[in-house]
Order: sequence, then C-alpha cells, then structure tokens
Amino acid sequence: MKRRAAAAFLGATALAAALLGLVRRQEGAAPPLPGPAHVADWWVSEGEAVGFDEAGAPRRRLRARRMVHYRDDGTTELDAPRVALVDAAGTRWRAEAERGRLSADRQRLRLEGAARLERLAPPARLDTRDLLLELDRERAATDAEVDFAAPGRRIRGRGLRAELAGAGRITLLAEVRGRHEPTP
Repeated sequence: MKRRAAAAFLGATALAAALLGLVRRQEGAAPPLPGPAHVADWWVSEGEAVGFDEAGAPRRRLRARRMVHYRDDGTTELDAPRVALVDAAGTRWRAEAERGRLSADRQRLRLEGAARLERLAPPARLDTRDLLLELDRERAATDAEVDFAAPGRRIRGRGLRAELAGAGRITLLAEVRGRHEPTP
C-alpha cells in the first residue's frame, strides 16, 4: 500500500511539474497584437473616383479594375490603376501601373510594379517601377530605373524627382545617360 501511495505521489508531482513548465512557456510567448485587423470594409469592381478643384472643375480621375478600402488605416488598394490629372496650369497627365495604393488622405498615390507617367502635350513618357505621385503637391518620385522619352530625346537613369506643374521639371538622380536628336 505504501508503494502505491508513493508511486501515485511521484506521478502527481511529475504531472504538476510538467504542467507548470507548460504554463511558464506559454506565458513567455508574445501576446497577440491589439487593435483592429487589416480587413476590407468596402470594395468596388471597375471603379472610378473623381476629384474636383475649388471651382468645381475635375482635377483627377482615378479608375481601377478593383478598389479595396481598409478601415484601420484608411488606405485603398488598387488593381490596374489609371489616373488622369490636370495640374494647376492646365497640363494633362496620365499614369498607370499594375497595382497601386491610395493614402487615407487621398493625396499620395503609390503606383506599384511597372508604372508609366505621360504628359499629353507637349508629349513625354516616363516608364519606371514603384512611382509615388504626390497629388496635392503635383510631384512624382521613384528610386528605381527610369526611361524618359520625348520627341528627339531619350534619357535613362536611376531615381527621379519631378515637378509636374506646367511643362514639368524632371531630375534624374544617378547613372544618367541619354541621346538627343535634333528635330527638323
């Protein structure tokens, strides 16, 4: 009888030690992160959004195959975004990319993947990846490779800062090389 009691006592002690070790191991685990999950609260297929200036004239027109909005950070993810812009001077621009993300304040549009920015007149085209458009400041920027083309000119480089207002001012930051052909 004493042997049985001793064996039961040792078994219970071993079980208690194992459970205590398991509880301590779980207490050391990282707690779940607080806050709302990144879950979509609305989405639109073949969507279009138009932004107007103070006089009521359209300044921006954003289209996308799919727009998905997230309540927690206010961003909107875009599939195949296409945007038409009219700057303060009336110059028209178009931009498109594989994907995009619009900031909560609707002032920064990050074009992700292969991206193109075009000025309609005088014509100019810029091809790159991962282009940030600052809509309120009429600026564009990237750190990726850039291929810029306009009639009689082709310039390549790495990194770009651009002022889009008026005729536009484009600065390539590194590894710049180009070709200029006089037009007849």
